[in-house]
Amino acid sequence: VLLDAWLDQITSEGRAPTTLREYRRLVEKTIRPALGSTPLRKLTPHSIDRLYAALTERGLSASSVRQVHAILRASCRQGVKWGWLRSNPAADASPPKLHSQPEATPTPAQVRAMIEAAEADDPDMAALIALAAVTGARRGELCGLRWGDVDWQAATLTIERSVAVMGRRNIVIKDTKTHAARRLALDDFGIEVLRRHLVEAKSRAK
Repeated sequence: VLLDAWLDQITSEGRAPTTLREYRRLVEKTIRPALGSTPLRKLTPHSIDRLYAALTERGLSASSVRQVHAILRASCRQGVKWGWLRSNPAADASPPKLHSQPEATPTPAQVRAMIEAAEADDPDMAALIALAAVTGARRGELCGLRWGDVDWQAATLTIERSVAVMGRRNIVIKDTKTHAARRLALDDFGIEVLRRHLVEAKSRAK
């Protein structure tokens, strides 16, 4: 009941659709089967830690287990506010620690090779790869770009929306992850990529 009420609460607060979808998936697939029948008064840090240990043994990554922890901690915190719990048992639970690893960043030569390989079969993908390399924008942000976001004279690109796919065919336009627009400077290469892509788009529209 608490999880359902908490999900309704954050839905009414306007949480991002993709975030809600992931929360609901974790609740239904991971949390409810393990703790759904446990009365709130019997929910303890130990019982929650046993869940984390079981999930780790099943092969879930530390980051996935910590997502479960975030849901339990937030929902129990709301339960305390509503007077359903005296204290937050998840606050004293111990999710696995994250062990950060250095990310493998492609070299400029590797990026050029990816762009050249894509240009032969998929010019749109080549443009996306090039823009991703130049701007560092997220995939959903790149998919949400419009020509009006380009300032050709100032050589800037404004990112103010993102695109997500809900289910198989439902495309949702939403705010960026930070809920704020940002303006990015483009170098000559970035401008040239956009100009070529605009020519290609106009040729298809004829």
